[in-house]
Amino acid sequence: MLKKLTKLVTNNFGLKVAALFFSVVLWLVVVNIDDPTQAKSFTTSITVTNADYMTQQGKYFEAKDSNLQVTFKVSTVRSVMKNLSNTDFRAVADMENIEQVDGVYRVPIEITATRYASAVNFQGKTQYMEVNVEDLVLSQFSIKAKTVGDAAENYAVGDVRVSPNILKVTGPESVVSQIDHVEATIDVTGASADLTDSVVPVVYDADGVAVDTSKLSFNIDKVTISATILNIRNLTVEVEPSGTVADGYVCTGVTINPNKIAVKGTPETLNAAGNIVIPSDQLDISDATGNVVKTINISSYLPDDVEVVDSDNLDVEVTAVVEQIVSESYSVPVENIAIQNLKEGYEAVFAESTVTITLKGLRNDLDKLMADSIKGNVNAAGLAEGNHTVTVTLELDDSLYSVNGTQSAVITITKKSEDTSDTTNTGNDNGTHTGSNGGTETGMGSTNGNNTNNGNSEED
Repeated sequence: MLKKLTKLVTNNFGLKVAALFFSVVLWLVVVNIDDPTQAKSFTTSITVTNADYMTQQGKYFEAKDSNLQVTFKVSTVRSVMKNLSNTDFRAVADMENIEQVDGVYRVPIEITATRYASAVNFQGKTQYMEVNVEDLVLSQFSIKAKTVGDAAENYAVGDVRVSPNILKVTGPESVVSQIDHVEATIDVTGASADLTDSVVPVVYDADGVAVDTSKLSFNIDKVTISATILNIRNLTVEVEPSGTVADGYVCTGVTINPNKIAVKGTPETLNAAGNIVIPSDQLDISDATGNVVKTINISSYLPDDVEVVDSDNLDVEVTAVVEQIVSESYSVPVENIAIQNLKEGYEAVFAESTVTITLKGLRNDLDKLMADSIKGNVNAAGLAEGNHTVTVTLELDDSLYSVNGTQSAVITITKKSEDTSDTTNTGNDNGTHTGSNGGTETGMGSTNGNNTNNGNSEED
């Protein structure tokens, strides 16, 4: 039996092998005609693994192609190909496999099929994900507290605090180096009581533009910011000048601009606060011949526990007004000059129709003074008949004018004629009497009908 089987196999062995080979070829032809091999391109997203490897090396990386996709070509039979889609493939870039070639950092992309893996063939060379690499830095910044809006009327913002007040920022050096400052902001619009809020700190560059934080990480997400709301009160600014102006000049006053400063504080501190008093040594007018102007910072002179509402409004302009004392002469009508204490039975007249007087004062005040508004008198007590030079006493506002030396006038005293002296005067004669040339006589005593002198006049 075995011999028959062996003879059956070996008989015409060459023909049988050729027949088998032909059969296989024929099968392959039939299969390829019915289910041919095809090639097709697919695109899938790249998954980055072991990113911490770069962080541990103190480096930051990002793919040059922000889409993180790779396109590749595979081949398989038509029956398999028709069932494949982009989602049937996985592309992985393992950062532990990063390499640098000709100054370019790249990571090989391993592409695998998640279905029909044994039937799929990948064509082409290994593809790479090119990346930018730079130093990873950690910096920390103080968080500045900021407010927006205005508090309610007659209220102002006091202390504004942030907790925690330090922000640690990690990221690529090129981005972290752009950060100039960090702010936390609270809205105080219409506030009349203390406020607290939880806000996200914002990083800014030197131009005040917010920095893109998509590549940065922070040690905290939010901070607590609180604002104290204080009352407002206007305080008057005061200063007295020190020193003495030059001879012939006078300090007529001090102007302060602004003369009131808005300050803020608790009701208790504002009620106890007095005016803002600037020391007199800050305004020295010694030997001044003109206005003395100084800009003075009032921050050192504020009452305790208060501060100005506007921190830019700490300077006041103080002006000590210094004016020259000048002289001016006036021709005063003698009708304005009374002759007093003339002896009974005598009359007097001025030698001229006007009396020239010289006054000292400020130019503005002297310009306002009219000659016919000046009043005065002369004292004729004890004077006999004849011509006399008498001192003119003026009735002036001493705060505005002063007499420049002794002011004098000439009067002529004569004895009254009989018909004039016999004039009966009943009652008290304290009026003024005009002489024949316009002179003025004022009786200082009482005269009766018999012209008896009961006053202080003397007989010649």
